Amino acid sequence: MATEPQQSESGLPESDTALADAPSVEGLENVDDFQPPLGLVARLMDKFRGVASSAQDWVTPANLKLAGFTTVGFLLLFAGIYVATREEGPTNSEKLIEALEFLKTGDDGPAARIAQEIQQEGFQDPDFPGGDQFILGIVAFRQAEKLTEDEGREQKYLVAKSFLEEAQERALTEEYEAQWAYALGLSMYRIGRAKAAQPLLEKAVESYAPGKIESGLLLADTYVYSKTAEDLAKAHELNIAIAASPELNDQQRDRLFLQRAQILYAMDKPTEAEEALANVHAETDGITILRAEVLMKAGKYGEALEKLRPVEAGKGLQQKFPRQARYLMGLCEQRLAQRDRRNQTVHYDAARNYYERTYKQYRGSHEAVAAQLWAADILRRQDFHEKALETYHDVLRQVHNPSDFSNKWIDVKVFRGVILDAWNSWNEMQLYQHSIALSEHMAPLFPAALAREYAALANQKAAQHLEDQLAVADNQKRQQRQSELENRWVRSGQAFALLAAERKTSAEYPTDLWMAAEHFLKGHDYQSAVNYLTLFLNTNPTKQLPAALVLKGRVLMQLHLFEDALKHFQRVITSHPTHVMAFQARLLIGTCYFETDRHELAEQTWREMLISDQLTPAAEEWQDALFGLGKLLHLTCEELAMQAALVEATDQEAAEKLKFTAYRRWDEAIIRLDEYVKRFDLPTKATIDPRHRERTKMLMEARYYLAKACQRSAEYQQTKMKAAETENARNQFFNQMKQLLDQSNSNYERLKTELLLASDAGRIDALGREFLRNCYFEIPNNFFNFQDYHGAVIRYREAAGRYQNHPDALRAMVQEANCYDRLNRPLDARGALAQAKFILEQIPDQDFLEHSEALNKDQWRDWLQWAIELHNRPSA
Repeated sequence: MATEPQQSESGLPESDTALADAPSVEGLENVDDFQPPLGLVARLMDKFRGVASSAQDWVTPANLKLAGFTTVGFLLLFAGIYVATREEGPTNSEKLIEALEFLKTGDDGPAARIAQEIQQEGFQDPDFPGGDQFILGIVAFRQAEKLTEDEGREQKYLVAKSFLEEAQERALTEEYEAQWAYALGLSMYRIGRAKAAQPLLEKAVESYAPGKIESGLLLADTYVYSKTAEDLAKAHELNIAIAASPELNDQQRDRLFLQRAQILYAMDKPTEAEEALANVHAETDGITILRAEVLMKAGKYGEALEKLRPVEAGKGLQQKFPRQARYLMGLCEQRLAQRDRRNQTVHYDAARNYYERTYKQYRGSHEAVAAQLWAADILRRQDFHEKALETYHDVLRQVHNPSDFSNKWIDVKVFRGVILDAWNSWNEMQLYQHSIALSEHMAPLFPAALAREYAALANQKAAQHLEDQLAVADNQKRQQRQSELENRWVRSGQAFALLAAERKTSAEYPTDLWMAAEHFLKGHDYQSAVNYLTLFLNTNPTKQLPAALVLKGRVLMQLHLFEDALKHFQRVITSHPTHVMAFQARLLIGTCYFETDRHELAEQTWREMLISDQLTPAAEEWQDALFGLGKLLHLTCEELAMQAALVEATDQEAAEKLKFTAYRRWDEAIIRLDEYVKRFDLPTKATIDPRHRERTKMLMEARYYLAKACQRSAEYQQTKMKAAETENARNQFFNQMKQLLDQSNSNYERLKTELLLASDAGRIDALGREFLRNCYFEIPNNFFNFQDYHGAVIRYREAAGRYQNHPDALRAMVQEANCYDRLNRPLDARGALAQAKFILEQIPDQDFLEHSEALNKDQWRDWLQWAIELHNRPSA
């Protein structure tokens, strides 16, 4: 075996630095001028030239004739001898052996040229399949060791790493494993993957003598980076072992004792560290850096800054210590900013300046990564949030594999802590778009599933925050931002869907699906909600199965797929009859029947719930069934009243039967709705509780339907009073009518007051506005029916004044005229009609179409003109 060449100060063989002729194989230097050694053809040409020279003396005119006869024979004989005696060219295996010999002697150019030829032919030697890749990797590594940072050294190390890893995949021979480990270990270390380099450097220290010192020093550095007591002890032990090496030169010895001092300081042994520093021959930049770190540890940041300035200003080719100094100066200023609140901005600005210069000039170095992380943190603290986010993204992109991430200044735990601090801070500041964007770049520093989880949580927080804001906002703002709110919930649903896909094999998968479905539902993306509830059900949940079936049924109702919804509700009742969700399912079955006009089935369902011995009035399902039944009774009574009006002219008896049926059901509707509003009266207030808002809306509806039912029932009593034949009967009907009208007005007035408060606060929706308008006009109608015409006039004027641009104002003015007629005040009646005519001209034509008026504007104009003329007649 060839003797290893002499070792250089860097730990490399002297021949490894001779790289002028290195080949350019995927990143190697140009070797177009490289000439291979003399082969068979060259040797034959030399022999041929020698023969020709000897024959020159023989050629004379006398001999030319003889030569002519013998030329052809001679040439044929020569060709035959050549063919018979020619040598075969070297095989690819022989070429590989030759290239490896060149590599050992430091002839990198020929070695790379031959390896390239072997690679291009696709040949893999059976004894050394990765031989060509090994050669190319070693050559690239040697080139990288010769370059400076500014000359693209990192890229060359990446090329070496690629070749050497490929060589290992194909297979190495035992003879070259140690050299391979040394070259790949150093390459890994130089590109910032110190943790991944550790096992390779350990192998090199153990078995590669030419690089034992260099690999040992770097291996000790990797132990120091972890900062654990165990690794620091290993670093110290290794450092002591290297010191015993007789091959140490002065430069390596200084480097070794400087490293030992760093280790001892990290082990909190300052006295021993100072003793180690005393063994360093000269006051180097490395010693200055170390002494500055000691000052920083003692909190003397100002002194540390002054000590670091001359090192940071260094202009030599070796920039290791200047960049360390610049980074540490930024760290000093950052610590001063945290301590000196009065001058915090000045210190933060100075720190950012040092950090930005560090990571821009020395990108890829340990100092650059740490500096960029802290620069982003300072930007965030100074409220430069967009720039901070951009900087966080950039530094996160430099982490490729957290398992082998290693940095002299920060470890993975610190890195993650800074990122999480930013995420939490932006959430607390309600800058959710920043926390969402940050979480989307957390991987691979964070595991992919965890990064997805942070993204999902940030999206959820953003949606919930906006929902809480709008819950107490005025209705106009809610309407303006409702679409935004729905979009946020949809995005949150999408984030949880991605999280579910990432954690498909984990125990959290069903929960992620459930969250996605709920958020899609809140965002009104009903189809996506159905899809993810289906996926959830496919996981065969046990405890949540009834709730999932009910929720899916509710979503299907939103899609108007009532039959499909009924199947899900029935499944709950059949399979889980005693589960609490079974009552929710029964309630929603009634709603499905109601929405599909199967009123008898809806009524039957809700009545059964109200008499069930498994439900009490305290249960929300019982309360909702009570509301549903009361509302259903009232609305079906309205339908019966309409049917009676349609047949009254042709079949008086049938009309009376319908009215009587409606009256009896109105009586029950009044009882049910009155019980509901008395039992469950809630304070009207702004709240972020969605259930409270929902029940407040139900209470509003119940009070309105109660007032309307009392009013309609009173109208029936009025009809009976007019038809009564005795005074006693008329008085009885009158008293019943009065009681019903008083109850109606009481609920109208209460509802009107609550809706006015909501309107003033901007918290009234379209249904609330409709109910409020109806309250204004129905209250005077009750006064009119009760024959309190003075009270009716006052309230008709109030209604017409509030809604003067609404067609209902015309009816109010006409009713006011009717009141004056009954009060025998014809002039006032004509005045009310004239005012109605004036109001008519102020109402846009479109309003008559929008409010489904029976009369259009022209018809109203004609009718009012007729009424005025009628009142102008003397007989009026």
